[in-house]
Amino acid sequence: MPRLDGYTTCERIRQFSNVPIIMLTGKAEEDDRVRGLNAGADDYVAKPFSATELVARVRAVLRRAVNIEQIAQTRYFSHGNLRIDFARAEVWRDDRPIYLSATEYRLLIQFAHHVGQVLNSEQLLLAVWGESYRQDKEILWVSIARLRQKLEENPHSPQHIVTRAGLGYLMPPLDTINTSKEG
Repeated sequence: MPRLDGYTTCERIRQFSNVPIIMLTGKAEEDDRVRGLNAGADDYVAKPFSATELVARVRAVLRRAVNIEQIAQTRYFSHGNLRIDFARAEVWRDDRPIYLSATEYRLLIQFAHHVGQVLNSEQLLLAVWGESYRQDKEILWVSIARLRQKLEENPHSPQHIVTRAGLGYLMPPLDTINTSKEG
């Protein structure tokens, strides 16, 4: 890209949009993939790749984006200082908008629709990324950390997305939010 690199472009798009983003790049190192996902990409495809794989990944990202619209049963969801408008795919914390990537939003929706239920890594990976990511826990860890940075007042003591060691993650019911330092 002539003026901005892909990471900066992705970050700037995320400031105003949840549009699905797939990064296509020659940079295949783990650090590059993590940086791309942290910048807000929904998928990261390194060269060489086949046209068939690319089309399948585009379909998967679009399918997940459409499924979010079908999941919403009510317009609004609130959890403490967090509010989601399903109809507009918008999220606020303390009445200030929070800009999430499409993947971050899909992940948050999973928690919102399963309040009080522990969701294990495989469940989240299948629901948000699809079958081909079933074992890719690193992408989930990066996305959860990124989501906590945006949602939580103190990401090291989360109130909205809590880790249950050895089990998975959950959004606790409001009356049982953990106030300890565990995350």
